[in-house]
Amino acid sequence: MRLSMLAVGSRGDVQPYVALALGLKNAGHEVRLCAGSDFEAFITGYGLEFVSLGVDMRAFVDEYMQDALRSGRNAPRAIRDVVRQGLQFGDAMMRGVAAAFDGADAVIASLVGMNMSYHVAEKRGVPLLLALTLPLPGRSSAGASTG
Repeated sequence: MRLSMLAVGSRGDVQPYVALALGLKNAGHEVRLCAGSDFEAFITGYGLEFVSLGVDMRAFVDEYMQDALRSGRNAPRAIRDVVRQGLQFGDAMMRGVAAAFDGADAVIASLVGMNMSYHVAEKRGVPLLLALTLPLPGRSSAGASTG
C-alpha cells in the first residue's frame, strides 16, 4: 500500500511520525512523509521519502512565534498575529500536501495537519487516517480523564 503522511510542527511533532513511517515501511508499505522543509535531512536520513511542506517550520516557530510572544503585546493579540502569519503560508503548504499525496492509497495525518489533509484526501477519494500523538481531553471508562 502507498501511504502518505503529513506531520506539521516542530521536531517533537515530526519525530513520532518518522517512527510510525519506519514501522509501516518495515511492514512492507511504501511511505512518503511530508513535513517542513527543515526536516528533509532528518527524514531522509532514515531512508524515508520526503516531500517538503514548503515552509521552514523551525524558522517560523523559533523566529516569528518567539518574536511575537516576546513583543510585549498581550497574549491574545500575539497569538492572533502568529495565526495570521501562518495563514500566509497556506498556499505553499497546500501545494506540498497535494504533491505528497500524489498516488497515495491512503493518507495519515497529525491533528495539526488534519484540515489540509482532509480536503486533499476527499478530493482524491482516498481514506484519511488520523494518528494522534497526544491525548485528547475527555473521560473514558478505560482510563483516567486527561482533561
